[in-house]
Amino acid sequence: FQSGKSFRCLKDREAVKFGEEYFKIQALFETNQGSSDALVFVQDKKSVRLNGIQLEKLSELVGEYNMVIFTPDYLNLIKDGPGVRRQFIDSFISQIKPTYFKNLISYYRVLKQRNNVLKQKSKNMISTLDIWDEKLSSLGVKINQMRSSAIDKINETINIVGDGSFITEK
Repeated sequence: FQSGKSFRCLKDREAVKFGEEYFKIQALFETNQGSSDALVFVQDKKSVRLNGIQLEKLSELVGEYNMVIFTPDYLNLIKDGPGVRRQFIDSFISQIKPTYFKNLISYYRVLKQRNNVLKQKSKNMISTLDIWDEKLSSLGVKINQMRSSAIDKINETINIVGDGSFITEK
Protein backbone atom coordinates (compact mmCIF):
# COMPACT_ATOMS: atom_id res chain seq x y z
CA PHE A 1 0.00 0.00 0.00
CA GLN A 2 2.89 2.37 0.72
CA SER A 3 3.56 2.64 -3.01
CA GLY A 4 -0.09 2.35 -4.05
CA LYS A 5 0.51 -1.25 -5.14
CA SER A 6 -0.43 -4.51 -3.49
CA PHE A 7 2.29 -6.70 -2.03
CA ARG A 8 0.09 -9.76 -2.73
CA CYS A 9 -0.82 -9.48 -6.41
CA LEU A 10 0.54 -7.94 -9.59
CA LYS A 11 -2.70 -6.69 -11.14
CA ASP A 12 -5.10 -4.41 -9.28
CA ARG A 13 -8.16 -6.36 -10.46
CA GLU A 14 -6.80 -9.47 -8.70
CA ALA A 15 -7.32 -7.66 -5.37
CA VAL A 16 -11.03 -7.09 -5.99
CA LYS A 17 -13.17 -9.52 -3.99
CA PHE A 18 -15.02 -12.06 -6.14
CA GLY A 19 -18.46 -10.71 -7.04
CA GLU A 20 -17.52 -7.09 -6.24
CA GLU A 21 -16.88 -4.27 -8.72
CA TYR A 22 -14.22 -2.35 -6.80
CA PHE A 23 -12.02 -2.21 -3.73
CA LYS A 24 -10.96 0.60 -1.48
CA ILE A 25 -8.16 0.80 1.06
CA GLN A 26 -7.86 3.71 3.42
CA ALA A 27 -5.01 4.25 5.86
CA LEU A 28 -4.87 6.76 8.66
CA PHE A 29 -1.42 7.45 10.05
CA GLU A 30 0.48 9.77 12.36
CA THR A 31 3.55 11.70 11.26
CA ASN A 32 5.68 14.37 12.89
CA GLN A 33 3.50 16.89 11.07
CA GLY A 34 0.24 15.43 12.43
CA SER A 35 -2.46 13.06 11.20
CA SER A 36 -2.70 12.11 7.54
CA ASP A 37 -4.69 9.72 5.40
CA ALA A 38 -4.24 7.91 2.12
CA LEU A 39 -6.91 6.27 -0.01
CA VAL A 40 -6.50 3.84 -2.90
CA PHE A 41 -9.66 3.11 -4.90
CA VAL A 42 -9.71 0.66 -7.81
CA GLN A 43 -12.64 0.09 -10.10
CA ASP A 44 -11.92 0.44 -13.82
CA LYS A 45 -8.76 2.37 -13.01
CA LYS A 46 -6.79 3.25 -9.90
CA SER A 47 -7.36 6.46 -7.98
CA VAL A 48 -5.01 7.54 -5.19
CA ARG A 49 -5.65 10.38 -2.75
CA LEU A 50 -3.37 11.75 -0.06
CA ASN A 51 -5.09 13.92 2.53
CA GLY A 52 -8.05 14.26 0.19
CA ILE A 53 -5.94 15.46 -2.75
CA GLN A 54 -5.93 13.38 -5.95
CA LEU A 55 -2.40 12.28 -6.88
CA GLU A 56 -1.46 12.24 -10.55
CA LYS A 57 1.25 9.57 -10.13
CA LEU A 58 1.61 6.66 -7.73
CA SER A 59 5.22 7.69 -7.16
CA GLU A 60 3.92 10.77 -5.30
CA LEU A 61 2.78 8.45 -2.50
CA VAL A 62 6.26 6.97 -1.99
CA GLY A 63 8.05 8.43 1.01
CA GLU A 64 4.94 9.98 2.56
CA TYR A 65 4.92 7.40 5.35
CA ASN A 66 6.95 4.35 6.23
CA MET A 67 5.59 0.86 6.61
CA VAL A 68 7.16 -2.56 6.90
CA ILE A 69 5.24 -5.68 5.94
CA PHE A 70 6.91 -8.96 6.81
CA THR A 71 5.23 -12.12 5.59
CA PRO A 72 6.53 -15.67 5.13
CA ASP A 73 7.16 -14.67 1.50
CA TYR A 74 10.05 -12.55 2.74
CA LEU A 75 12.02 -15.70 3.52
CA ASN A 76 12.87 -15.40 -0.18
CA LEU A 77 15.23 -12.60 0.88
CA ILE A 78 17.43 -15.30 2.33
CA LYS A 79 16.65 -18.20 -0.02
CA ASP A 80 16.64 -16.44 -3.40
CA GLY A 81 19.32 -14.54 -5.28
CA PRO A 82 20.70 -11.03 -4.90
CA GLY A 83 18.04 -9.51 -7.19
CA VAL A 84 15.36 -10.15 -4.56
CA ARG A 85 17.50 -8.52 -1.86
CA ARG A 86 18.25 -5.57 -4.13
CA GLN A 87 14.55 -5.09 -4.81
CA PHE A 88 13.82 -5.19 -1.06
CA ILE A 89 16.52 -2.65 -0.21
CA ASP A 90 15.36 -0.44 -3.12
CA SER A 91 11.85 -0.42 -1.67
CA PHE A 92 13.19 0.30 1.80
CA ILE A 93 15.39 3.24 0.71
CA SER A 94 12.64 4.65 -1.54
CA GLN A 95 10.38 5.07 1.49
CA ILE A 96 12.99 7.12 3.29
CA LYS A 97 14.51 9.03 0.38
CA PRO A 98 12.15 9.91 -2.49
CA THR A 99 15.17 11.15 -4.51
CA TYR A 100 16.43 7.58 -4.50
CA PHE A 101 13.16 6.39 -6.02
CA LYS A 102 13.39 9.07 -8.73
CA ASN A 103 16.98 8.06 -9.52
CA LEU A 104 15.91 4.41 -9.72
CA ILE A 105 13.09 5.24 -12.15
CA SER A 106 15.49 7.31 -14.26
CA TYR A 107 18.09 4.52 -14.22
CA TYR A 108 15.65 1.91 -15.56
CA ARG A 109 14.30 4.34 -18.15
CA VAL A 110 17.83 5.10 -19.44
CA LEU A 111 18.71 1.38 -19.38
CA LYS A 112 15.65 0.62 -21.51
CA GLN A 113 16.55 3.38 -23.99
CA ARG A 114 20.16 2.19 -24.16
CA ASN A 115 19.02 -1.39 -24.80
CA ASN A 116 16.74 -0.16 -27.60
CA VAL A 117 19.75 1.53 -29.21
CA LEU A 118 21.66 -1.76 -29.08
CA LYS A 119 18.75 -3.64 -30.68
CA GLN A 120 18.58 -1.22 -33.62
CA LYS A 121 22.20 -1.87 -34.64
CA SER A 122 22.22 1.32 -36.72
CA LYS A 123 25.61 3.09 -36.96
CA ASN A 124 23.94 6.45 -36.29
CA MET A 125 22.25 5.09 -33.18
CA ILE A 126 25.30 3.15 -31.95
CA SER A 127 27.26 6.42 -31.98
CA THR A 128 24.94 7.68 -29.22
CA LEU A 129 25.79 4.70 -27.02
CA ASP A 130 28.51 6.64 -25.16
CA ILE A 131 25.93 9.23 -24.10
CA TRP A 132 23.58 6.53 -22.77
CA ASP A 133 26.45 4.74 -21.02
CA GLU A 134 27.56 7.96 -19.33
CA LYS A 135 24.04 8.73 -18.06
CA LEU A 136 23.56 5.13 -16.92
CA SER A 137 26.89 5.19 -15.11
CA SER A 138 26.13 8.51 -13.40
CA LEU A 139 22.77 7.27 -12.11
CA GLY A 140 24.27 3.90 -11.14
CA VAL A 141 26.91 5.59 -9.00
CA LYS A 142 24.25 7.64 -7.16
CA ILE A 143 22.10 4.54 -6.58
CA ASN A 144 25.08 2.48 -5.39
CA GLN A 145 26.21 5.19 -2.98
CA MET A 146 22.73 5.44 -1.46
CA ARG A 147 22.47 1.64 -1.19
CA SER A 148 25.89 1.44 0.51
CA SER A 149 24.95 4.21 2.92
CA ALA A 150 21.69 2.46 3.83
CA ILE A 151 23.46 -0.88 4.38
CA ASP A 152 26.06 0.88 6.57
CA LYS A 153 23.25 2.40 8.69
CA ILE A 154 21.60 -1.02 9.04
CA ASN A 155 24.92 -2.64 9.98
CA GLU A 156 25.50 0.02 12.65
CA THR A 157 22.41 -1.17 14.52
CA ILE A 158 22.83 -4.93 14.05
CA ASN A 159 25.52 -7.16 15.55
CA ILE A 160 25.89 -10.61 14.08
CA VAL A 161 26.54 -13.24 16.77
CA GLY A 162 28.80 -16.24 16.17
CA ASP A 163 25.85 -18.63 15.79
CA GLY A 164 24.40 -16.57 12.91
CA SER A 165 21.73 -14.85 14.99
CA PHE A 166 21.77 -11.13 15.55
CA ILE A 167 21.09 -8.61 18.27
CA THR A 168 20.18 -4.96 17.90
CA GLU A 169 21.74 -2.12 19.82
CA LYS A 170 19.76 0.82 21.12
